[in-house]
Amino acid sequence: MPEPMPLEELIGEFLDHHRAYGRSPVTIAHYADSFRLLRQFITERGLAPTSHSLTITHLRAFSTRLQATPLQFQRRGTTQRSIAGNHGVLRDMRSFMRWLEQDGKIDQVVRVPLPQLPQHRFRMLTNEEIGRVWASRYMTGRSPMAIRNRALLGMMLDTGLPRGEVCSLKIEDVDFENLQLLVTGKGNDQRVVPFVSRVKQALLEWMQVRGDAAGTLFWLQPSGVRMVFRRIQEELGLPVFHPHQLRHQAAETMVLNNMDLERVRIVMGHAAITTTHKYSSMSTEDVRDGHAAASPFNSLVKEPVTLSAPPRRRMSSKEW
Repeated sequence: MPEPMPLEELIGEFLDHHRAYGRSPVTIAHYADSFRLLRQFITERGLAPTSHSLTITHLRAFSTRLQATPLQFQRRGTTQRSIAGNHGVLRDMRSFMRWLEQDGKIDQVVRVPLPQLPQHRFRMLTNEEIGRVWASRYMTGRSPMAIRNRALLGMMLDTGLPRGEVCSLKIEDVDFENLQLLVTGKGNDQRVVPFVSRVKQALLEWMQVRGDAAGTLFWLQPSGVRMVFRRIQEELGLPVFHPHQLRHQAAETMVLNNMDLERVRIVMGHAAITTTHKYSSMSTEDVRDGHAAASPFNSLVKEPVTLSAPPRRRMSSKEW
């Protein structure tokens, strides 16, 4: 067994490793927060802050602690940790343990248990709600704010870009002639994302207001984009309205409009097509209509189902 190494030293090397690979500040911050929780657990248990404390037994106990310990502050109206939040922390621990094994810090990979994530359908906006959004006082009129918001939300709905990628766009990343964006995603990976001429018109209107001064395209931080959505949500009384919802909406709409998943994957910037499948959940109406068109019963049973005579009386459950 390798000699025990100080946990702080290992964490520092791990974070430096990911910074060297160009991981985004958001990813680094998520790792750092996960390690903060791990440190708290090790201190509470009185464990040695070394690599020898990173055992399957201790990591299982860490997983249990995450589920049982409430958040310090309310998030979305509750202090209970979400399964997705716990999953993210433990996924970070799994990445950490794999890196330790690959770098020879431990003898073998310690399997970190991940909770099963429930499958939830994304809450999509209805056509009526989308119409209300575009009729919002934050989206209409000739004020600089309204012109910017129309360009911002129009681009996000048409391309499915998350707010971090939108906020990092620069003027030179927009190709107005060919109707496409040069988008820099996670790990500084770049991809070309198209947009339609109506979005181009909204962007050109914004450029007339913005001018060609240096800086990002919309002059907004991610928190500023979130504030735009929150104001519209509060004005309209929408149950859900946030930047990532437009990403879901864009992906699902492209699939419903018969765009193949591989092209959707490229536009969305997914590393694996399995992620794209999660965004392509069909609505109840679409599933119903598709089933009616391809009904196994209608296809296989040709004779009409009729009664030779009406039943004289109802049968009791015992007679069945």
